[in-house]
Amino acid sequence: MVATASGHAELNGITLPLLEVTNRAAFPINAAAGGPFPVSGRFKATARGLWCRLDDLLRGAYIRTFGGEFEPGGFWVEASYQLEIV
Repeated sequence: MVATASGHAELNGITLPLLEVTNRAAFPINAAAGGPFPVSGRFKATARGLWCRLDDLLRGAYIRTFGGEFEPGGFWVEASYQLEIV
């Protein structure tokens, strides 16, 4: 588990709760040189993710943002969606 990873999620500027999901069963990966990890080659890894659930939304416009980062290494991701529920 990566203790220095973090994430966030919002709907129209309101923070949403995140659920941590972990896969402790190791699986093979190929880490590319120059990627977000400090080493390259074939390794076994486990996975950890932060998930957010949205209940049914009423009709209208919404902005959904989420992202996360991992330190050290400077890897981060950020996304924003404009949703129109009709």
